[in-house]
Amino acid sequence: MEIREAQQLAWANKLAKGFNTTDVPLEFGLLTAEIGEAFTAWRKHLDDFGEELADIAIYLMALAK
Repeated sequence: MEIREAQQLAWANKLAKGFNTTDVPLEFGLLTAEIGEAFTAWRKHLDDFGEELADIAIYLMALAK
């Protein structure tokens, strides 16, 4: 998958689910929270580490649109 396609899919997902599309500072705050969750999952060897990384990727792709 090309990066541009991932960006478009992430954006379409936000629109379909009614998520924020206008408040960029909020998006950075939510991204920061996801990074914190991923770090905690990594540090504690939790099974959801990969899911947290995927959440980070989705936030980044939507922000980069």
